[in-house]
Amino acid sequence: MAAPAVAANELIRFESTFNRARIGGAVITFALGPFFPNIGIQHVILFGALLLAQAGLVAVLLRTERFVRHPAKVAQFIFAIDLFVVSYAIFLFAYDPNWTTYIVGILLVIAGGFRFGSAGAFGASIFMAITYTLTATYRAQVFGYPTEPQRIAFTVTIYLLSGFLMAGLVRELGTLRAQREAFDHQRAETEALRALDKMKSDFLAEMSHDFRSPLTVVRGALEILQSQRPGPLTDRQQELTERADRNVRRLEEFSEDLLEMARIEHGAIELERVEIDACNLVREVVEDHRALAHDRGQTIELDCVP
Repeated sequence: MAAPAVAANELIRFESTFNRARIGGAVITFALGPFFPNIGIQHVILFGALLLAQAGLVAVLLRTERFVRHPAKVAQFIFAIDLFVVSYAIFLFAYDPNWTTYIVGILLVIAGGFRFGSAGAFGASIFMAITYTLTATYRAQVFGYPTEPQRIAFTVTIYLLSGFLMAGLVRELGTLRAQREAFDHQRAETEALRALDKMKSDFLAEMSHDFRSPLTVVRGALEILQSQRPGPLTDRQQELTERADRNVRRLEEFSEDLLEMARIEHGAIELERVEIDACNLVREVVEDHRALAHDRGQTIELDCVP
């Protein structure tokens, strides 16, 4: 299965690297070509110039708007030129009795794998195997060089194995990339959750502070009423003020719990377990709702032994 197409910025890096290889190939051709006596100097110059022209064309294509919009198609076009140029090089140096230029086809297998994944690696290996076989046959027919079937079979096998290995390498690289992207995504989510948790803690702390301020005022007013300084209270009024005071205290405790929760999440305090009187807690709840039940003609009875 072919690997997903690489992004445009990755293709730019790949093609820039391959372009340096093309320039290096031109330098090697100009430097070592004259040492192959069976190859005319004009062919050496032509091939070196062809490599430089291709490098210049690729450099221009990488800066075009078309490459930005359709990087894969432009890369396919460049790859097709690479296949043609390398095939021409293999054919050109076939004049040499000690012909070994076909080994550069492995570079095309590597380039195809990095560009287009498994499909590029296998495609290049098959193309190079066919090119090598046809060129070896041509050498035998035109120059009379012996054709060794076992050597051809060995070289073709090497091409195909290189394609297979490159495809596996590309798959592994794709897996590593997916794992890295998943890790980066998970890390970003973790950071977002931490930021959200901090916002929640800050909100709880601020809400607790803002909640306690009006409660303090209400509690102060209730204390004044309970002291009967404004005037005497009836038994019913006294009961209501006591109930209101009890609920204000409960709200204050709730506010304090919110503040402690924020502190706990920040690691400022540790939880301390204490025993409570469950009967007393239930009794307070019953007393708070007894008047409401009485108004509705209902009765609440509590049977709880501390």
